[in-house]
Amino acid sequence: MARYPQIRIELDLCDRLVDVIGDGFDLIFRVGTPKDAAYIARPLTCSASVFCASPHYLQRHGTPQELTDLARHRCLGFAPWLTQSSLAEAFSLEHLHLWDSQFISNNGSALKVAALHHAGIVLQPRALLIDEIKSGALLEILPDALPDPRPVNMLYPAREPMPLRLRLLIDYLSDHRHELDLPA
Repeated sequence: MARYPQIRIELDLCDRLVDVIGDGFDLIFRVGTPKDAAYIARPLTCSASVFCASPHYLQRHGTPQELTDLARHRCLGFAPWLTQSSLAEAFSLEHLHLWDSQFISNNGSALKVAALHHAGIVLQPRALLIDEIKSGALLEILPDALPDPRPVNMLYPAREPMPLRLRLLIDYLSDHRHELDLPA
């Protein structure tokens, strides 16, 4: 924005699947392997997830040692996993028992807050939880049972000519992804 002050950025943070063109977006970020050939997908980074819980929760309920142990625990559910997530194709979400979860949200930050307040075990991107892991407010568990890291792509419509503002943003994000503190 400092380099191109005449360009306006409107950032919409939502966890629903949007249609780049139909919903009026120039660019979206999508975790997982894109399936729609109508868009150009440009790799940006990868997203690795972790299982975490508060020390208080683990002290009170015990620490699961394997995925099957999650059946005896409170797993916090990410709502899109129930209907539209590509994670389910590569990782069995059945272990999380989301159908009887006490707390489900479509927002990862809300799930993090619930985990910090001892509500249960959360599976979310490491980048979202890293500060809480470093401080000890959340503890990583089940390190050998994690889903594989998933690609994060920038998706944009294939149109010619591409608007200059979009080209500049895509190039900037691609060239500076390490400076933007995006996980590798």
